[in-house]
Amino acid sequence: MSVGKIPESRSSQINSFKESGLSIPEWCKENNVKTSTLRYWLNKIKTEENSRSNEEGWVTIAVNNSLETKVSPIVIKVGPFSVEIQPGFDRSTLTEVIAAIHGVC
Repeated sequence: MSVGKIPESRSSQINSFKESGLSIPEWCKENNVKTSTLRYWLNKIKTEENSRSNEEGWVTIAVNNSLETKVSPIVIKVGPFSVEIQPGFDRSTLTEVIAAIHGVC
């Protein structure tokens, strides 16, 4: 039963209690209502309001655990030449390139 489906008489009693500023026993005595009845309806409303706020307040977030790490290349400068080396480079190719640059300089 949702808060909107509470019988009108109960709804008006609950509003009357909340507006009265009286304690539960005082209000129940003045209005000829059992304290257990009032507590039941107050708890029912509170539970349903909490349930609704939880449904509205929680969002599922998908998290991608794979971290992309950007690795900057290494730049080797020899005279007017520069060689950019990326991760996973081929050593023999680098050695040949450096030798060729060294031969020109």
